[in-house]
Amino acid sequence: MKRNRIELKREKWIVGVCLIGLLMVGACADIDQSKRKKSIEQAAIEQAAAESESSTAPEAQFLDSAPVGDSLRVNGEVTTTTTRSVTIALSATDNVGVTGYFLSESAATPAASDSGWVSVPSTTSYSASVPFTLSSGNGNKTVYGWFRDISGNLSTPVSGTITLQETVVAVDTTPPASSGDGNITITPTGDSTAPSSPSVSINSGNSSTTTTLVVLTLSARDNVGVTGYYASESSTRPTGDTGWVSVSSANSFTGTVNFTFSTVTTMGSHTKTVYVWFRDASGNVSASASDSITLSVTDTTVPSNPAVTINWNGSLTYYRSVTLNVSATDNVGVTGYYASESATRPPASDNGWVSVSSAGNFYDDVSFSLTRGGGTRTVYVWFKDSAGNISASANDSITFSNGYDSLVWPDTGQTTSYTATFGEDHDYSLRTPSYTDNSNDTITDNVTSLVWQKTDGGQKATRAAAISYCDDLVLAGSSDWRLPHIKELATLIHAGNYNPSINTTYFPTTSSANYWSSTYYSSYYPDWYVSFSYGTVTPSNISNAYARCVRGGAVTSSPHFTDNGNGTVSDSITGLMWQQADGGSKSWTNALTYCESITLAGHSDWRVPNRNDWLSVVDYSYSSPALDSTYFPSTYSSYYWSSSSNAHDSGYAWYVDFLNGYVDGYSKSYTNYVRCVRGGS
Repeated sequence: MKRNRIELKREKWIVGVCLIGLLMVGACADIDQSKRKKSIEQAAIEQAAAESESSTAPEAQFLDSAPVGDSLRVNGEVTTTTTRSVTIALSATDNVGVTGYFLSESAATPAASDSGWVSVPSTTSYSASVPFTLSSGNGNKTVYGWFRDISGNLSTPVSGTITLQETVVAVDTTPPASSGDGNITITPTGDSTAPSSPSVSINSGNSSTTTTLVVLTLSARDNVGVTGYYASESSTRPTGDTGWVSVSSANSFTGTVNFTFSTVTTMGSHTKTVYVWFRDASGNVSASASDSITLSVTDTTVPSNPAVTINWNGSLTYYRSVTLNVSATDNVGVTGYYASESATRPPASDNGWVSVSSAGNFYDDVSFSLTRGGGTRTVYVWFKDSAGNISASANDSITFSNGYDSLVWPDTGQTTSYTATFGEDHDYSLRTPSYTDNSNDTITDNVTSLVWQKTDGGQKATRAAAISYCDDLVLAGSSDWRLPHIKELATLIHAGNYNPSINTTYFPTTSSANYWSSTYYSSYYPDWYVSFSYGTVTPSNISNAYARCVRGGAVTSSPHFTDNGNGTVSDSITGLMWQQADGGSKSWTNALTYCESITLAGHSDWRVPNRNDWLSVVDYSYSSPALDSTYFPSTYSSYYWSSSSNAHDSGYAWYVDFLNGYVDGYSKSYTNYVRCVRGGS
């Protein structure tokens, strides 16, 4: 509960004059990178001093590659328009975050400083539909798009083409001989000429094939532009839009595409014919072209015994990246597999097939990325052989916790005042940390309900060894011990202590050192850990750390956030209500004053969140930003102040870096973003 403000303000005699901080909504990326580098260097130096080790933790280098433009579509799948005003559907990805796009009918690459760039909130997976005005004049119009990230890296261009056919307004200057309806006539322009010279060749003119998957070489001409093709084993002229494949408009079109013949179930030689039509933007369809090839069938047996397990029969994962254990057999040899979260059987020509070395008995462990969002995920797998025969599907399911865990976070344990300004961590108490010693070398956290190993593993080990240690541990009659998730491990940090930053009454043998979590970050900095020297939450590529095992805990399969539609977001588990948009960039003291003074959604009891409040919304399955941007869409991939001071150096306060969820301390005199919170239960 909040302490009496009058009493606290009497105790805290405010001195000096408050400087009004300028709102720095757009903190530049190079400052963030410099701050992030300094913070990680500081953490490394502090850790080295605490553990008296000769080596310094490696300095973080966040690699930032150029964005990848995925697609650009003009007016969806429509090939013509009668108006210059169109809608552009864009999509792109970036490992740090797409921050802007540039559209033009010129193929010239824009400069990063060009005034035509449109800024967007940073996101690793960007998609939007935006308006665009085409240049005047009928004909084919190609729109080019580029994307940039916070470092100024530009993507290669993506493009889309549409045919503009505006009506021509002709003015008749001859006055009517008698009363009429005006001197203006509307003459629609049109194209009634079908594409010509249609051509198709199968496998570059080869006379025979042993697989149902072939390559078609296509070509046709059109006075305005070929915009699509239709390929079929039926000679019936296509009607409607189903089955047509769109292509970039070209007067002289050529291309190579994959095509899969219908399955043949009998051995021997079979003649296969492909018929192809072409169309233009006006919907004119060419005459058909065809080619034939002899399909020699020597194998009609589909791969058998298809099987897949996720994470070696795992039931729960905190990460999108999982391992599929796949296997199948074939009388000739398995040559590929296809994995998907869709139960729809893929054709042999689908781009999603992964080729493998032919093997009669195939087995492999392969990586797979689950779709975002918590809940049960089912992965389906098919196998094929060199003849294009496709197996039946196999599938397995796993529960994916994307950060929507059921942790009710305790207070940070910080009860010391470090400032005369009201609003710091010390001024609020919601869920006092509480533990029970079970007298069997286990400790129960009465707030989170997690059960912890009281005495850790006793020596440093690799992360893999730490995982095995906890998986194999039998303690207090229980064998379901595991290495904790990074958020679970962070609940043990006592922000009022350091060396070690934990409640030593209940965990007396804890080292002032690094402790492993089970959370994976990336191939560059693969593992998250907590430093119990001062309480940093860090991703790094360290070699060894201690392990403390945990058991219990539950995971919800649906989001626990609610957008209240009034600039706030509620969390049903913690009882917190969040300011949906941030309040700009401020010094730590000014951030405290800002949150204490605002009124939002009819409430005036807002405050700066403590470090545990922040960790309750961090989602370690996301990055740039590391939280669910559906509910917090304008969050920067940058530092946000907490109300918690660094007990080791009170001139520093803890922040959360929403690039990835990193938690460290920074000088209170510097500026970081602020977002307010209220309530809690």
